[in-house]
Parts: sequence; structure tokens; C-alpha cells
Amino acid sequence: ARFDGSNADASRTDAFADGAMAKTTLACVRETLARMRRETSLDVPNGGSSQAQRNGTPSGFLALAVRAASMAGRASRVKNKKVIGSQPEVVTRTPVDALFSVRAELFARAACLSSADDHRLEGDFLEASAAAADALADEMDLAARVVAKQRASPVEDVDREAAYAAAASLLETLGDGGEKRSLRSPSPSHSRNEKRTERVSVTGACARGVRAYLRLAASTRDEKTLVRFAALAAASPDALRTLARVAAARADDAFASASAEAKDGAAEALAALATFADSGFATRSFGFFAFGPGNVQRDETSGDDDDENKETTERNLRNSFFDASLATALVDAGAVEAFRDAAADDGASPRRATSAADGLALSVSFASATRDARLGGAAATLVERQVVPAATAALDPARAGRAAYAANEDEDEDEDDVPFGGPSLRFWRAAIARSISRALRLPFAQALPPAGTPLASAHEASLRRYQETLLKEAVVVCLVQALDDALDEDALSSQKSSASEKEGDKKRNVFATEPVALCSQLVLRSASYAAQFVEAGGLEPGLVRKLLASTNDVSVLVDSLLLTSQLARLGADKYPAIANAGACVLARGLLVHENAGVRARACNLLGNVCRHSGYFYETFRQLDIVSSLAERCADADATTRKFACFALGNAGFHGDVLYRDLRLAVKPLVRALGDAEHKTRANAAAALGNLVRNGDELVDELVAGNALEALVELATSGGGKVGGASDERLSASEKASDGQSPVKIALFSLGNLCTHGACRDAMVALGFERRVAALAEAPDADASVKKYVARIQGKMAAGGRR
Repeated sequence: ARFDGSNADASRTDAFADGAMAKTTLACVRETLARMRRETSLDVPNGGSSQAQRNGTPSGFLALAVRAASMAGRASRVKNKKVIGSQPEVVTRTPVDALFSVRAELFARAACLSSADDHRLEGDFLEASAAAADALADEMDLAARVVAKQRASPVEDVDREAAYAAAASLLETLGDGGEKRSLRSPSPSHSRNEKRTERVSVTGACARGVRAYLRLAASTRDEKTLVRFAALAAASPDALRTLARVAAARADDAFASASAEAKDGAAEALAALATFADSGFATRSFGFFAFGPGNVQRDETSGDDDDENKETTERNLRNSFFDASLATALVDAGAVEAFRDAAADDGASPRRATSAADGLALSVSFASATRDARLGGAAATLVERQVVPAATAALDPARAGRAAYAANEDEDEDEDDVPFGGPSLRFWRAAIARSISRALRLPFAQALPPAGTPLASAHEASLRRYQETLLKEAVVVCLVQALDDALDEDALSSQKSSASEKEGDKKRNVFATEPVALCSQLVLRSASYAAQFVEAGGLEPGLVRKLLASTNDVSVLVDSLLLTSQLARLGADKYPAIANAGACVLARGLLVHENAGVRARACNLLGNVCRHSGYFYETFRQLDIVSSLAERCADADATTRKFACFALGNAGFHGDVLYRDLRLAVKPLVRALGDAEHKTRANAAAALGNLVRNGDELVDELVAGNALEALVELATSGGGKVGGASDERLSASEKASDGQSPVKIALFSLGNLCTHGACRDAMVALGFERRVAALAEAPDADASVKKYVARIQGKMAAGGRR
């Protein structure tokens, strides 16, 4: 066991990889543990002052046995390598040999010693337990990595039951509560502080081991034992609380002294359990494989039978999550607070912060569906549990933990641990931004309870407080800073995966979708958020180019277009920044995007940049945007047609600069008066009126293009479809918006046309005057219709043709 394999020859390495040695070691350990349980005292003779004496005790033997088994595992991995040139290469089969179950049992038996109540804990026991848990974590981590790399290969060498039994032992050790149980009879050689440090080491190693098991079980698609382990975890509140304490690493907690690897492992293990509780490892950032919820039997027990509201909540929870019992247990164990504090920890490693951010989104959803349901849902959870300040802290790019990682970026991290190769600091920042955004979006994704109920009032009040908190904490500013990383990492990951993935399988914007969606939602909700977005650099040219890149995922493009369009809609003061960012050039390219939603929102953006002034008219002329918008008036998508007409109308509203270009839009707009969508008909009617608002350059085209006939038909048909279509009438909902119905807008545009002699002559020659006048004489004519008809009649009279 004392053999140091650093300079061993091949024969001695083979000896350590020999199954007989590992099996004999395990047999000795079994016998030793049995003897230890029979003995009444395990004090080291003479105070344990001699290394030789300690090695002669059961605990000393156990420590050496763990070391021997660990070396056997390493030797087996060395034996399963081949050398190509000067570089070793792992053979294309899992290096988890047939003795995996032997070593797993050995490590598990040693690790669980620290939670046994039938002996007094000594330093050797704690050291052996920590060493065993560490060795087990390394063993399962290696297996998970290899299996993940060889997904199509069989994994017969991984004994799933042995791994589960080992993980259960680790969970049992965690259930000891770290420092919860008193440390009895310290020996002269181990002070209470030393034993506390050793216990922290044991707990940290066990946390790493649980994380490693979850990785291995997910990598081997071991759904059955995962379900069993989740049930065991849900029934082990002390173990979950200990994991939460190690993950949080609060300054006033003994576990703050745990190693960085232990804190990382605890956070990832807790987040993995939350992921399983939510959707059975349909994961977001851990590299686990997804399991469907079909074969899992959900817990059908409710809470207090006398509490009807709680029973309803529990029933809703069972319908929402993969494992409702585990979800509730995590909330009760303080998972929300643990993830919050880990995410806010300035010294947290990027790995721990990422796990905390991912777990935060899940645990908040659990809490809002259970303990915080009456308080007002996810908004209440995020406010009352003080999650928002922690979320903004997690997004801070200048955190000490990230700076330390950046200094050692190429030294400390294993490339096998992340989906896209080497985990750059940008990767971690992008992953954190994604998960934090997912958590902060939860209140906007939840449906409000029925109006008028106390629960609805609580939700509305919580949502108001939540939005005030987001504004106070300047969340939008933090998100803008994170968008660059998210969009850059998406581009990088797409490049790395394109060589190995089919075109249809590529998934873009893995990281940017959530933060872009949250920014869009907030900017659309309030001008205050919009101001923060602009002040933080949201309209910087480089960022806008990334947001509106045609290769982005559809959801990112739609949200980015909505966001930019809303900024333009809010005021002309944003126009210079939008112009400087080149938004019109990018939007023009998106008019021919394959997705209808993208085309529609591109039209809307181009309409809003002309909403307040003619600032962009020259840009429109230079880029020939009008002709592209005219083509979209005949788009197969109804929403695209609607916004194309809206944009063309604004292109002619503020001046005649674009009238020459708009000549091409007359016929498409006239055809749009017969569109099935009433808002499209209204927009087309308004656009035709704007073509003569600032001059008569297009009057002849309008008369020749039958614009007058189509407008009169639209007005006198009650706003229904024209151009040979059926006499469709507006529904009550379509008439509800006063001043925006096709009838009223058609009448207003006819009033614009009647300013010009050629239009007045055509009105009289075709007998349209009488038909329009009849609208005002109808018994049900409202005041607006009468006003618009009188306006037409006044202009006709002023022209001398009454």
C-alpha cells in the first residue's frame, strides 16, 4: 500500500491493476470493519504518537487500504492507455474496468465510517473517510467523462448498482449534518478544531462524490437508479441541508473553509438534484442527458388534509414537476437561499456560480409553487427571499472569483467538463447570464390567478414590487453587459459544433435566448427600463449587429427586433443611436428571412423608425427599403402584410422625400385594402392617404391604380373586404378601437385625396360623393364617421365641385 507508482516499471503497474490484489484488499477491509464494530474502544494506543502504531490500528489499515485501492484504479487506467509517438491516448473503450464495483464498495465502506454512531471518531477514520470519498468521486467522474465521449459505446464495465450503493453511502455520510453531531472524546493527538477541519473535509469529499454519481448515472442513462436516489435524497433532509451549506459557504458557517472543489461539487450536485426534480435531467447546462417523465411514478400524497389551499397547491405541484417530493424537500432544505448566496459570493468560482445560477431558476419555481404560492408566486419568492440583488451580483464581470479563474484559465479546468471544449471565462459568464435571466423571467411567464380573488391581488402586488426591485437593482444594465459574452459564446459554440453536426441539428443561441428575451420584456414594459438599456450601451453598433445577425435563432431575432422597435417607438431622441448602430441595414436584410415572425417584426421596426419624424427617409432611399416593404404587402403571412403597410404609411407621413420610391407601393397597398385582416386594411388605407398628404406627385398613380374606388368601397362596405371579396363586416372586437377601424381611416384618407383636383373630379365622375354622404345619414352613424364625411364634403365644396 505504501508503493509510490511515480517511477514504477510496467510489471509493478500491472500488479496493481491485477484484480486479485484489489479483491483481497476489499476482503481485508470487510473483516476489519466487522472487527471495528465488535470492539468497544478504538483509541490509538499511547495517544497515537507513532506513525507505525497508527498504521497498526484498524483505522490506519483502512487509510492504507483506501490508498492501495486508489492506486489500483489509477494503474488500471494507465494499463488501458496506448502510446502514439510521445503522447498517451486513451483506448476507445471505457477505462472503468471490471473491478469498478470492488473499488466502489471499498470506498463507500470507508466513506460511511464518519457517520457511524458505534465508535468514537479519530483523525485516521476521518482522513480515511475523506480519502475514500475523494477516490470514489474521481472514479465516477472519470467514468462519466469517458461514457459522455463514447455515447454510442456499451458501458458494461460500469456497475450501476455498485455506483448507486456507493452514492447512497455518501448521502448517508452527508446526512450526519457535517458538524451537527457532537465530536466525542477527542484524543490527545487530535484537537477539536483539527477534527472539525477533518469533518469538513469528509463532508466536502462526499459532496463531490454525490456530484460525480449524478454525472455518471446521467451519462449512462441510468434512469431507474436515478429515481431511487432522488427518492432517497428527498427522504434525507439533513443530507440536503448539508449540501446546501457547503454550496452556500457562508462566512459564519464552518463549511466556508471547505475546498473550492467541494463547494463546486456541492453546488453542482444540488443543482443536478433540482434539475431532476424539475424534469428528470432534461438539463440546461450540466451536460447530462435528458430522461422523459413517462415511467416515473409521482408521489400522490398531499400535505395537511385540513388545508384545502395547500392540497390544491400540492396537486398543482405534482402536475408541474417531475419529482414533486424532491422539489419540496429542496425548498425546505434551503436550496433557494443556498443558490442565492453561492451566486452572490464574490469569491465563487465560475463553475460554482454557474451551478448556483442554474439551480436558482429551478428552486425559485419550486418555492413559488409550494411555500410561497400564497405570497404571490415567483415574484414574491424573488423579492421576499432577496434573490434579485444576488442575481445582479452574479452577473458582475469583475468578480474576484472570475478574476482568479482568468489568471489560471489554462491550468485548472478540465476540458471534458463542458459541452463545447475548453471552458473559457466567457463561457461561464454566458452560462450564468442564461440561468440568471431564466430565473428573473419566471414572474412574467406565470399566469395570474382569476381576477378579483385575494390570490390575484397578492400576485399583482408582488409583480409591482418585483418590477420596482429590478429597476432599483439596475438588472437591465447588468444584462446588457452580459449580452456580449452570451452572443459571442453562441457564435463560438456554433462554429465548433458545425463540423460534427448536421445542419438541421445545430442549435444556435444556447446562451443568448434567455437574456435577450428578458431585456425585450423589460424594455416593452417600461420606459425606465428602456432608458437603462440605452444608457448601458444597448444600442452600441457592435451589440446591435450581434443581436440582429440573420444567423441568430428565430426567438433571439424576434426579441431583438421587438426591443429595438420599442426603443424607436418611445421617441425620436433614440433615432441617432439606432441609425449609428446600422439597424435599418440589418432590418432590411431580415425582410426576406425564412421565418414569418422575423419578417413581420423587421417591418414593424422599419415602421417605428419613421414614426416620429423623417429622420430615416434618406436612409430608406439609399437602401431602397420601400421596394422591399412593397413586396411584403403580398407576403403569405398576415402579420407581415399588416406591418409592411404600417411602415409604408409612415414612410410617406412626414414629407415627400420618398414619394418617388413610394410610387411602387400604390398597387400593393390598393390590393391590401381587400386583405382578410381588418388591421391590414386600416393600415393600407392610412398609407394611401399619406401618399398625397405632402404633395400631389402620386395623385395620377392613385387615380390610375383605382385607389379611390377601393377606398370608397372599403368605407361604404362597413370596413369589410373589398376588391371582389364577400361583404364581410367587422366584429365587435374589431370595431372597439375608436378611430382605428378601416371605415374611419378610409374616410380620413379620402379627405386627404379630395384636396387634389384630379381626385375630386374622379369622386364626382364615379358617383362616390353620394355613397359617402349616405354614411353620415345612416341611423347608426357615429360622430367620427359624420365628422370625416363632413371633412370630405367641405374639401369638395372648397374645390368648386359641390
